Amino acid sequence: MKTLLLTTVMAGCALVASADEVVVTNSPTANTDSSWRQSSDSPVVVRSDLDRRFEAGAIFGEPIGASLKYWLNDTWAIDGVLGWAFHQDDIDFYVHSDVLYHFHDLFHVSRGELLPYVGVGVSAKFRGDRDDIWGIRVPIGVEYLFENCPVSIFGEVAPVLDVAPGARGDFSVGVGARYRF
Repeated sequence: MKTLLLTTVMAGCALVASADEVVVTNSPTANTDSSWRQSSDSPVVVRSDLDRRFEAGAIFGEPIGASLKYWLNDTWAIDGVLGWAFHQDDIDFYVHSDVLYHFHDLFHVSRGELLPYVGVGVSAKFRGDRDDIWGIRVPIGVEYLFENCPVSIFGEVAPVLDVAPGARGDFSVGVGARYRF
């Protein structure tokens, strides 16, 4: 089981390492805030600096807890959650981590940036006196980056295939906010 999880993480890292960097061109319609500028190819605002690569905040739903995100470039990021999953009979310590791909040109908003994303990752529920549950997640969500404020809000749904101790389907749903450093 640990070999499967390690292989999944390594494959995700290899995928990120092979991804091309997003190149943002200077535009005469650039915003006065130097960390944001408009692409010359489309009216969408594109995040042009990576000074605020790290995000930290909270997620509410299933799970509930601390949410972290690190931007590798304008398109790829790694996120994770440390928290709790609530069930009818107990509360489990919950952890997940995903590699995320963000789509820049799907939605056009007048301010900020609305980024749909998909990803792949792993999850674990540590259940005390019972077998821990390990799974593979496929998050699908959207994140809004405010234009002149270092805050983002997001929502996601993630189908999960629990692979240990036995195979079964599950899902997680959450909304949250993060501060961008």
